[in-house]
Amino acid sequence: DSLLPLDASPKFVLNGVVADSIDTNDGIYKIRLAWGQKYTFQVQATEFDPVVATIDLQDIKNYQKIERNLYAAPLKKYALVKGKVLDKKTGSPIKNTFLIDVDGSHSTTSTIDDVNGTYEVRLSLGKKSILTASADAYFPIAEVIDVTDQTDNIEIAKDLILVPLRVGETILLNNITFGSGSSTLMGESFTDMDRVVDLLKAFPNLKIEIAGHTDNSGNDATNLRLSRARAESVAEYITGKGVSKVRVEFKGYGKTKPIASNLTSGGRAQNRRVEFVVLEL
Repeated sequence: DSLLPLDASPKFVLNGVVADSIDTNDGIYKIRLAWGQKYTFQVQATEFDPVVATIDLQDIKNYQKIERNLYAAPLKKYALVKGKVLDKKTGSPIKNTFLIDVDGSHSTTSTIDDVNGTYEVRLSLGKKSILTASADAYFPIAEVIDVTDQTDNIEIAKDLILVPLRVGETILLNNITFGSGSSTLMGESFTDMDRVVDLLKAFPNLKIEIAGHTDNSGNDATNLRLSRARAESVAEYITGKGVSKVRVEFKGYGKTKPIASNLTSGGRAQNRRVEFVVLEL
């Protein structure tokens, strides 16, 4: 083992937030922690990948001095995604506590500034990742970051949107997909639906409507049936996870509520969607 180089600018990161800098002359860090809690910590350094460590002080009842080394490995190629976490209704940065999730799990490689509502996170190359922010009383709009064909470091600007939970609010589930012309859910749909399940379990008085929509291709009756069948498939998945059916209504709207022009393929793709509406909270 050796000390990090001087130009690595190492910083001590506690529970995802930069807490202090580290002296590169001797590599020593010191920090005081309140007992009775569990912490994750790591060293953040330029061109190094952190090794996340944990320390459990839940059973500690008095002052103790604990020595714990921090480690970091030379960094692999990565995508650095950075931006703001925004409230959809106000367009303003969310400055209360939030977390960054990658593929449904809290990220250990993210850095959060909840004073300014900004974040950055490193993602592995060669695959797609689903990126969201999470905060109390908000629902995240998922973003797919596709770096499947990327072989060198890349920086991506991406703001993340959180929708406040309010009665009447319509929330887009933009990663729910189906087989062409069918109501069969594709595998990438499950992460978004699982988020809805978690939300319903966290808010036991929450009732929602799953709303299915199509573009204007085909005849009206077929579109109406297809949109209803797709909404029903999503509702059945959610209630199959232990959520009462009385809390999850579903309805198909066909082509009647477009959110974009049907004159372009991109607009039609936006109109083929599933949303949920907050009915009671």
